[in-house]
Amino acid sequence: TVTNSTKVPLVITEVGTFTLPEFSILSATCAAETELAANQSCQIQVQYVPTAGVNYNDQLRVNFTSKFDRSLAFSNSVNVIGTGVAPLVFAGADPIA
Repeated sequence: TVTNSTKVPLVITEVGTFTLPEFSILSATCAAETELAANQSCQIQVQYVPTAGVNYNDQLRVNFTSKFDRSLAFSNSVNVIGTGVAPLVFAGADPIA
């Protein structure tokens, strides 16, 4: 959830992308040029699909400006962390039989 905790309207100028392919934006009500009034929120749903049994770390950045003064630009980011689990490998007898 992205919340405008200021007292002035903000405009989202960019919702960044992830550097790792294991993370992606599944859906979002936040997008470039979305205006958020004071205390208004929008959502970004992140999907995580690990490809190996290791730890993954990435970051999602959202850039903003003031609705009234586009020269006032700033950004906020959130770290995303996931742990992949290696697939189970069975040797010998069929475990389902």
